[in-house]
Amino acid sequence: MKQMHIVIILPVFGRLDAMNIVAFLRQHTPVNVSFTCLVIDNGNSPRLSNELATLSGRDCQIIRLEKNLGGAGAFREGMQRAAEMPCDFVWLLDDDVELNPQTLPGLLKEYVRLEAEGVRVGALGSIQLGMIHREIITSAGGQLCPYTGRYQSYYIGKTIDTIESKTYPVRYMAATSLLTRPDVIREAGPFEPIFIHCDDWEWCCRVGRAGYRLFVTAASTIHHPEIESKPIDWIVYYDVRNYLWSLQRHLPKTLPIARTLRRVQQCFYWMHGRKSIARLMALGFKHARTGELLLRDELPWSPPQSMTLEALAQAYPRLTIITRTVEEAAQWEARLQALPVKATLIPHRTTLPLPLDLLRLLALQMMAQLRHVLSQRAAFVMEHSCVKRSPFPFIAKM
Repeated sequence: MKQMHIVIILPVFGRLDAMNIVAFLRQHTPVNVSFTCLVIDNGNSPRLSNELATLSGRDCQIIRLEKNLGGAGAFREGMQRAAEMPCDFVWLLDDDVELNPQTLPGLLKEYVRLEAEGVRVGALGSIQLGMIHREIITSAGGQLCPYTGRYQSYYIGKTIDTIESKTYPVRYMAATSLLTRPDVIREAGPFEPIFIHCDDWEWCCRVGRAGYRLFVTAASTIHHPEIESKPIDWIVYYDVRNYLWSLQRHLPKTLPIARTLRRVQQCFYWMHGRKSIARLMALGFKHARTGELLLRDELPWSPPQSMTLEALAQAYPRLTIITRTVEEAAQWEARLQALPVKATLIPHRTTLPLPLDLLRLLALQMMAQLRHVLSQRAAFVMEHSCVKRSPFPFIAKM
């Protein structure tokens, strides 16, 4: 391939993983490729900003934002600058990814090959693998159902060798590792400043409308923390607000069903004692309609106080516990043997479609409430959330 120059956009907030990423790029970038890395200092503390400043050099520029604008705002700032710089490609990267020597060469080779075949490529993404289960695909692009607006993700939970075509078309991809051209950004525009979540697929919709095609390739892989490692908290505001706001722009016919599904989720959280999350979802519904947006520090949110099983057993003589499988119910039973509490264990198998799955959980919660109606000292325990998988205990007092 000919000599190429790439502008890399790397937003950074709250961690220094970007130091390792830049060091890796300096060591493993192909000889026919030069790069300028725009490190977006996204409203970090003075200490972290000083650490990032040490990266500044001929191939790395530090762009300081006075406040945290989220991944979307940081990418937007970088894309606006990259579109005006002399370069062949623009590469969007998350600051918590783990690269390998073939990540960038694989993207470049496939992008150039597709264009040589006459394809009007808008963006090309890497296959995303997990950090813990390193062979398992956690993101590989997908499409949105034109009738419900739900995500239809490709190959999640599978391995690379199950992919039929090394490079395949998608309607959206994650911005964890996304390669595009500056001309595409100039024509479709940068990310919308919606802080976090849905920014990448909303942009992909605009790129598709501009007449470009989107692809993901197995020739390029990255490792990225699994979504299961992230607790359910303030992010639900953006999940609701940005999702519905983006559907209004690109798939307005799906809004009634999409709103209904999110309302069921909101009801689920409310009935399980996660009222602060339910209130954030309600705010997201409102701002999706009005177009308003709050930054993270402006959200009416404070983390709930956690309660261990031992403390719960001491406070409540009766518990109802829902688990994912029969095996996990047995594990809970073993934990409860040493505790002075009477427990009802209900294995819950998440094999139903999401709406029916949530309705079944709501029914189980109502049954638990009826079972405890004569006892004011009772509690309901959810082993995990089935709305968005999480390894953390989910405990709600009735």
